[in-house]
Amino acid sequence: MRVNGQSRPYWDQVKWSAVANAAGSPATTVPVRTARDGLPVGLQVMGPGGGDLTTIKFAELLGRELEGYRPPPNCA
Repeated sequence: MRVNGQSRPYWDQVKWSAVANAAGSPATTVPVRTARDGLPVGLQVMGPGGGDLTTIKFAELLGRELEGYRPPPNCA
């Protein structure tokens, strides 16, 4: 995987989901906008144990207010 032009191990990205997994908390990823280079930018919404539907609903409402996901250029 390449990040900012540098090769990174695939498993580097695991740390971003590990916080929610270790805590046993639900987490939902929300696409919020597209970066200048056309790649998607997102947030991770975490909630309390058993709060799966809350994080999903929050992600839905937030997505309505923001740009949301758009496929990168030249991707079909």
